[in-house]
Amino acid sequence: MKLAACMLCLLSGSLALAGELAKNPHLPVIQRYFKAGKLDQVESELRAAKEWKANTSVDWGQIAILEGMVFALSAEDEQARASFSRALALDPQATLPAEANARVRKMFDAVRAEGRSAAPAAAPAGEGKSSGRNLPAEFEQQCAKGDLKSVEKILSAASAQGLSELESGQVLILRGMLENLKAIQEDKASPEYCRSHADDLEASEARLGEDSAKVRLSDSDAAQFLSLRTSMLVVCGMLRMKAGDEKLARAVFRKALALNPKARLPAIAPAKTRRAFEEAKGQKP
Repeated sequence: MKLAACMLCLLSGSLALAGELAKNPHLPVIQRYFKAGKLDQVESELRAAKEWKANTSVDWGQIAILEGMVFALSAEDEQARASFSRALALDPQATLPAEANARVRKMFDAVRAEGRSAAPAAAPAGEGKSSGRNLPAEFEQQCAKGDLKSVEKILSAASAQGLSELESGQVLILRGMLENLKAIQEDKASPEYCRSHADDLEASEARLGEDSAKVRLSDSDAAQFLSLRTSMLVVCGMLRMKAGDEKLARAVFRKALALNPKARLPAIAPAKTRRAFEEAKGQKP
């Protein structure tokens, strides 16, 4: 399951993004380029939008929509659909800008309809008690040892025990990241795969940070969210390195280390990724 869709399982009562404004200064520039039909400039400005340091989940949602439009216009339908899915996971009420043509609108509407039909049913109240474990921390510890098989066993055993709704959402995201790490380890991750999943991770982490700041968390829940958000950013950085987007990777590593100075890389990380991570230490996000 794509990570952006899993994200919606995490926090019940998440606040909708509709009505909130994007802050990224590159977004209105991109829309002007779309109006003028300057797609080369659109792609360049999209890269700058992703590199902007203060992106919120609203910004990531708008970036995903605009990027999906570029992919659709370039007949890269699979990537366009992935971008639209990411945008709709962040904001189910998201809409296309006026510049979108009929083909783009048809694809966007189809993705929205598929998302509604595939949306997981909410767990009944009281179903599943908290295990009392910090599963994201266990994930991080085993990944730091390079033991991905143990990670799989931990997640499978935890699921079999019955989990709270919150923990079930965490497990979905942890499983997605485990698949990302396996793809990197086995050298099966294409640049397109890496960029799509990295965008999912970074956008979802932003949404998770914003939503968790709006609710009162217990100390144990706060610790779990810190571990989860840290791992999301670390794996995102690894995917960006694998895609060859080193500048974006370094920015994500700096963000992870600012959030949690004790953040660690999985042992499977290549030497170049380790160098980028180490150089990010001590640098501001």
